[in-house]
Amino acid sequence: MPWCAVPPRSGPNAWRTGAPAGRPSGLWYGSPARTVHPVRRRALLALVAPRVPRFAVFTVGFLIAGAPRFVALAAVDRLWAVYLISFVAGLSIAAVNPILGALIYERVPEELRARVLGPAHAISWAGIPLGGLLAGWATAGLAFPVACLLFGGAYLLVTLAPFVAPAWRELDRPSPTVHAPEREPSPVVPAG
Repeated sequence: MPWCAVPPRSGPNAWRTGAPAGRPSGLWYGSPARTVHPVRRRALLALVAPRVPRFAVFTVGFLIAGAPRFVALAAVDRLWAVYLISFVAGLSIAAVNPILGALIYERVPEELRARVLGPAHAISWAGIPLGGLLAGWATAGLAFPVACLLFGGAYLLVTLAPFVAPAWRELDRPSPTVHAPEREPSPVVPAG
């Protein structure tokens, strides 16, 4: 039986130590809590999105989805509470990617989208294994709660950037109409 299929032990903090070899098997059950009913969340978001300011939804979504999950992992003893916090975090982050996607398609000219989106997506996806590697090193070298608080603090600093940098305030401004430069038609040269 794989370690992720072993049910967590009972008792306070048992989910942190988990089943065989001290693995946190209880956390495996929490990952679906962030992805429950994504279609319903997106449908609700599609109804509400035109009526709410982007900046508020973006910043609040990141603040609720980020650091509280790490603090819960470090400090909360009840697994159901970790699941609940993870579920609320999943609901709050649901609006962030659609906002970023809409901004990209509004602000980047069509003829430059491949040049902008290609490297942006490549860099984003390249960072995913790096985060797991850093988390593994931190967990191996520090106590689990300390590592969670360290990453939670880093996440909080990043999520506070929209309040400090004035460029983020442009989320609510109407996007400038992006027009491709008009090209003069090339002269037709008769064949022959």
